[in-house]
Amino acid sequence: MPQKFEYYNEIASSYDELHGKEQIKKLELIKTELLRNNLLEKGIFVLDVGAGTGLSSLYIDIEAIKVVSLEPAFELLKRNKNRYRVQGIAEFLPFKANTFQIVQSITAMHNFDDIPKAIEEMKRAAKNRAVNNNAIHDKAAKSYFIVSLLKKSQSASKITTLLKKEFKVIKEIEEEKDLILILKRHDF
Repeated sequence: MPQKFEYYNEIASSYDELHGKEQIKKLELIKTELLRNNLLEKGIFVLDVGAGTGLSSLYIDIEAIKVVSLEPAFELLKRNKNRYRVQGIAEFLPFKANTFQIVQSITAMHNFDDIPKAIEEMKRAAKNRAVNNNAIHDKAAKSYFIVSLLKKSQSASKITTLLKKEFKVIKEIEEEKDLILILKRHDF
């Protein structure tokens, strides 16, 4: 098991105490933006990549939205209260293509081993209008991506460049410690 997963397994019992307040602050900003753009509709599927203890899943408090938490660190996943939890990594998502309307990764992407591969996997798992030709104007046929990047991470600039190349930026939010990007595919 990679060393970074071991680190998160070791701090799992105190993770929310260490990072909870700052995560909740970011999540409120994200939720406000998603509601403003009418993106949190009943019946959608959300994939939370690097979900940790599930704080980033809980901000979506609409009962009819199904959130799937994906987390590689088993001890964090055990503390995740989300109903749908899967142990796994971003580079090899164990989901069918064209499944999720929203794919999010909140302050986790800098931990991925192969960021371009993870982005491709996230795109693969997301809804793709090309597959849903009969539903071009249906929001359920579109996909959105929410990424929060730790600004002090050595890879933040590289990740931001990759994301802006792959997606259209709907909103960019400068938060104290993170850069939050709300994105969609260029073809929507």
